[in-house]
Amino acid sequence: MKKIFLAIFTTLFLMPFMVSADEITPYYTNLNGAELTEQQYNNLIKVFSEDTIATMTVEQINLVKDNENLVKTEDTKYVRVDDIYDLRGNIVSRIEKEVTEEEAQNFLKEKKNSPQTRASASYSTSMKRITLTVVPSGYVTHRVITLTNTWLSIPSVKSYDVLAVGAEATSYYVRMSGGTLSGYQKYDGAYHRYTQSSDNTKISTGWGAGGGGIGISMNIDDSVTSSLENSLTVTLITDAEPFVVHGTYQHATSNVSLSQSKNYTFSENGMGGVLNFASSVSSYYDGMRGVEVASYGNILN
Repeated sequence: MKKIFLAIFTTLFLMPFMVSADEITPYYTNLNGAELTEQQYNNLIKVFSEDTIATMTVEQINLVKDNENLVKTEDTKYVRVDDIYDLRGNIVSRIEKEVTEEEAQNFLKEKKNSPQTRASASYSTSMKRITLTVVPSGYVTHRVITLTNTWLSIPSVKSYDVLAVGAEATSYYVRMSGGTLSGYQKYDGAYHRYTQSSDNTKISTGWGAGGGGIGISMNIDDSVTSSLENSLTVTLITDAEPFVVHGTYQHATSNVSLSQSKNYTFSENGMGGVLNFASSVSSYYDGMRGVEVASYGNILN
């Protein structure tokens, strides 16, 4: 009888301290230490890629993880770029053309990015996909913006490329939410990560005049051979309805330094509707057209 009483007493005493393994161990922990339950991860994966979730800051994760009704608005472009080089390796001609997703995939199947050479010149073709996504967080004025460039074939020049986002001049009262900037370069499965405090980051707050924006310069890893993706995620706070945001990915077609890659201002009249490079630098970038999304903050209400 004493043994039975002791067993019952022990069980009752320990019950408040007994928790399941699911309550102790998070379902998912990202590279910055942000922890998610399975439900929270499922909330995010509906609107963000696995790589974006893996590299978001804790502040970014906490802002959206409990919202089960997240939706996104996005714009995607596929661009083929054909470069012709002289014998010294200088680009003498470039043809840039926006293509459909089907055309991009067909090209990759046929060409596989194989350079064709002649005695007088070298030809190379690269293909990329750029996507701008805006996700209202559930807090009416907070929008999570993600700009991602995916190289469908590896570029021949590997220097400081620039991703940047900016708002139209009509979008007043825009500011960046603290701790909510992250970026990554994923090359052959490995990561370079970027934060708001990185030397590679440039931020301007002149949003109301169309001159505000956020950019990250990413030095393309020389070792990349098979896969390459660059991405920037930032949370902006604005009452603008709609909030129109532009995104651009500018590829360096010649070797440039970090300081040269950051020698720009933000302007709707610049490359991709975002970046106005200094005249001494602008010729080093490909001038790729941008992407644009109009987002409504009350879309969830």
